[in-house]
Amino acid sequence: MKPQPLAPRVSEAPAAWLHLVLLCVVASCTPGLPQPNAADVARPQGHLQGVSTLSELQQGRELYQSRCGTCHALPDPLSLQPASWIAEVRDMREKKGVRLSPTDARRITAYLVAVSSR
Repeated sequence: MKPQPLAPRVSEAPAAWLHLVLLCVVASCTPGLPQPNAADVARPQGHLQGVSTLSELQQGRELYQSRCGTCHALPDPLSLQPASWIAEVRDMREKKGVRLSPTDARRITAYLVAVSSR
């Protein structure tokens, strides 16, 4: 029976450090995303069906960071108009094959629409 190594091999260490550094860089970029506030709750209503709560907008921000930010740099929500964010999230799902539940997609979209409507 061959003993199992307890630590990564020296050749694996640089890759592990690179991964850790990239995670830190991504994490350091996302705190600048605008936080949703009570005034934002009504903003998506002209663009999306249904009512969003502040909690849902906060969840949308977290999902935007965790789901979208793991694959690419996050565009500033203020960089597009509300209708463009609706199309962007739809295209990511339909054309790029991003797997988001309808609820998650709606929360991300609501967050982006609300913040971009400020």
